[in-house]
This record gives sequence, C-alpha cells and structure tokens, in this order.
Amino acid sequence: MSEKSKVRTALLKQEQELKFNKISEFNNILRESNIPEKVITVMNRCDISSLEELTSFKKEDVIQFHGIGPNSINLLDKFLKSKNLSFA
Repeated sequence: MSEKSKVRTALLKQEQELKFNKISEFNNILRESNIPEKVITVMNRCDISSLEELTSFKKEDVIQFHGIGPNSINLLDKFLKSKNLSFA
C-alpha cells in the first residue's frame, strides 16, 4: 500500500470515528430525555445526528418519516422545547 493510500485510509477511519461519536452523543442525549429507541432508530436512519440537524426540519416533515407518529412528534417537540429549541 502506498503512503498516499495509507494516509487516505487513516483519514477515512478518523472521519468515520468522528461521525460515530457524534451519533452516539446525540443518541445519548435522546436516551437521557426518555426518547424511545424506536424514535432514535428513525433519527439514525434519516442521518439526523445532532440537535442542529433535527431543528432544521419542519415538524410536518418529521412526522412523515416512517416510524414517527403523533406520539413521537409530541415527545420530540417537548424534548426540543426543554432545550429552548424548536422545529424549523
């Protein structure tokens, strides 16, 4: 393997680890706020890995995600309000 390939591989691995850590941190925030695992799974599947990303969506859009219903959207709305945040 060339030196260039080794560097590229190392950078890719580092980027993957950072993304994994960001997702893990977001998941822990949701779990600590008693957001159900089903909702956390939906967030992961939709590549939402931060409060900033979640708040970039309109509530009407999030409720369209497969697995998010009225109860889930209400929990997320209350959760965001507890953080002084809201949907877009």
